[in-house]
Amino acid sequence: MIWGSAVGHWPIHTLDADLSRVRLSQTQTLIVSGSVDFSTPAAYATNELLPYLPHGKQVILREMGHVDDLLTLQRSPLLHLLVRFFDEGIVDDSRFRYDPMSFDPPVNLPRWTKVLYPLVTLLSFIK
Repeated sequence: MIWGSAVGHWPIHTLDADLSRVRLSQTQTLIVSGSVDFSTPAAYATNELLPYLPHGKQVILREMGHVDDLLTLQRSPLLHLLVRFFDEGIVDDSRFRYDPMSFDPPVNLPRWTKVLYPLVTLLSFIK
């Protein structure tokens, strides 16, 4: 409702078509992707960005998701990868270890229901 009322009132300036396309870059670039990143799949970088980066390298970390996984699950190997790349231009992902991703939540809805339903029922009788 808020955005609908703003239609036609704010000046909307779109980018020139020339600015909305990927350009060739000679900059040495490192792309770090997770193989289980559903919001930004590694294939996007591989197929749509890497062809425009002749000096670009991509590392796809097995069974990692998006940014949170990359920054928290194996932080030391990630820092090693980044420091070696920025200091020496070397892509060294040798310190990463394979750690299978689990899609089983520690607590699921049926378990919560078994715990909370009796508690809610009991609280409804207390007044």
